[in-house]
Order: sequence, then structure tokens, then C-alpha cells
Amino acid sequence: MHGPLSSEEQDLLALLPIISRARGSRLYTPNGSRWLDLYADNGRALMGHRPGGISLRLKNELDRGLYAPYPNPWPPRLAKALHHLFPGYQSARIYRSLERALQSTGSPTPPTDPLDLPPSTEKIPGSAWGRPLLPRLPQSDYLFPILPLPGFDEVQCVLYAREHTALPPSDPISPLILAALTRACTTLVNPKLQARGTAPPPWEMRGPYMLYRGTPAEYPSLFETMFKRRILIAPSFQRPSIYPLEISPGEAALMN
Repeated sequence: MHGPLSSEEQDLLALLPIISRARGSRLYTPNGSRWLDLYADNGRALMGHRPGGISLRLKNELDRGLYAPYPNPWPPRLAKALHHLFPGYQSARIYRSLERALQSTGSPTPPTDPLDLPPSTEKIPGSAWGRPLLPRLPQSDYLFPILPLPGFDEVQCVLYAREHTALPPSDPISPLILAALTRACTTLVNPKLQARGTAPPPWEMRGPYMLYRGTPAEYPSLFETMFKRRILIAPSFQRPSIYPLEISPGEAALMN
């Protein structure tokens, strides 16, 4: 499951203490406490909270004064990076919101999460979320990539399986955001950052994604137990958690 958080999920995440900095899959509070973040900003922190090169890319654009969403060279660069990550699609567009992206498909139906389907699924009719690093990602008519850039969930890219003559054009987007998204795509091709460990039961692993396979009624208790150990898992059993980029033996023991 992917998409906007429910009010109950937001309430659970609001229980977190103030976070003063983040690095990799770890969060740090002002008093020095360290948390292991397996929720990963709903999958946006798949490659950690400081993906390589993002800060420098943002600095370069800021130094050029490129804040406003005027025409800029980044849309075709981002489209090229998207086609490299998700081959087999003909066109790409970039919209300022999920609602705008859905309008381009002609259907208000939210995308299907491939993690909600059997691993053997090869084709998803209509729209689907594009989960980076998911083995054997099914093809779909419209792919909505979940790009690994924490905090940037407003902009939504769409890949189209067929050429469309009447596709709405991309929305004007700040080059700051487009540059960061393009750089985020390149972090996914680093083999060293793709390797992950394996979570213990009740989790099932699909790539870096941890799917809860226990009883739904027991998930709130698991969330509370992990929270007390300073491990943040997804706020709902329907959402995947993310196995961390790095994990110490002590942290791994706390996951049991």
C-alpha cells in the first residue's frame, strides 16, 4: 500500500520526538538519542535521508539563483533518468501533484501497489506505483515512480507504456526539485547501496521492502514494541517498512 497517510497513521508518527538531524537510515534527537528509521518517509528515504550528491546538486542550483519554475534544462534530464530506471515505457511527464498526474491518465483510480500483488505478477492494468529496486517490477499502462528523495512527495512523475498524442504537458516545476529528483535517480544504480540484509519473521522480504505477514490485530503491539526500542516501522501493517542501508549487530538484535 502506498499513498496519503490516514489520520491514525499521522497520529502515530507524531509520537516521534523532535528530530534534529538524519543520516542514512538513522534519526537523531537534540539530546543525542538515535532511532532506526524503517518507515523511511513512506519509502522516499529508500536510499537514506541524505542520498549521495543531493546536497551538492541543490547548492549548485541555489548558487545559480534557480528557484522559480521557469523553463529549465532539467525535465528532459529527469525523463532520461526515469527511462533508465524503468525501461519499457514510451513517454514521461512531471506534474506538481498526484491529482494532476492521475488526471493525465484519464482515471481517478489511485495506482496499485505491486507489493500488494503476488511476486509472479507480470502486468498491472491501469496505474501502478513504481517501486525502485523491487525484483521483477510488473509493467503497467501508467507507472508512478516513488523516487528516493525524502520530504519531496508533492511532485509526481508518470511513465506511459504507449505514446499518446494528446498527453497534457508537464507542469512547471522548480529546477531545484527537478535537479534533486534527477540526482536521486542516480543513487539507485549504485550496487553497494542496493545490497540489504534480511528481516526476521513476521517479515517477508521483497528486495529492500519488508512486508508484514503476521496477524493484523497484532501489528499495533509490534509497532509499540519497536517504538520503545527506538525503531520506527511503518504506521500500518498495510504499508511496507524498508530494511536499512546499514544496521549494527545491536540494532539487528532489537528487530527480533
